[in-house]
Amino acid sequence: PGTIPAARVWGSFRGGRHTRRPETNPKRELLEWCLALAIARAIGLALHFLVFQLIQVDGPSMQPTLHTGQRMFCTPATYLLRKPVRGEIVITAYPNKGSTNFVKRVIALEGETVSIHDGAVYINGVRLNEPYIKGEIQYEMEEITVEEGHVFVLGDNRNDSSDSHDPRIGALPLSMLKGKVHAIVWPLNEFSLLPTPEYNDLTP
Repeated sequence: PGTIPAARVWGSFRGGRHTRRPETNPKRELLEWCLALAIARAIGLALHFLVFQLIQVDGPSMQPTLHTGQRMFCTPATYLLRKPVRGEIVITAYPNKGSTNFVKRVIALEGETVSIHDGAVYINGVRLNEPYIKGEIQYEMEEITVEEGHVFVLGDNRNDSSDSHDPRIGALPLSMLKGKVHAIVWPLNEFSLLPTPEYNDLTP
């Protein structure tokens, strides 16, 4: 009996009969590619807006902790899952500032009183120890109570920061918090984790 060269086999044999592979449909393949690209894009956007973002520092308000040009690793979904903790560095919007975001540190939480005098911040009448700030605070702020559902934020460079001590900004609604900053990731030689500081006892 004769043989069929392997190079000339175009299909497969089923039940003793030769069958050909079904012809492709270019329109269907194009549709499948478009669908796959749309799904990949949706997953990418979800990762970007909910899981992590890289945000560049612009301005001196968080010195000496953060400097202009550094890039921070931020998780936008953090405050969709829980409330902020004192000392965390956050990305936040401000009232009447449009789409501009700011990076600040959480200082006082809802229900607490906060005041600034004698070069320091006082929470519930107790001085807050803050070794990370740049210099002694040169201004004063009368005591206020942080409303429920709000948070009081300050820049680490207290004398060069637009933040909650300004009555035009004040304590911010939690809905304005856009994410938690975890680390400096760029430049690589400045990589640093940004853990939440431990504070002194603030019991009055």
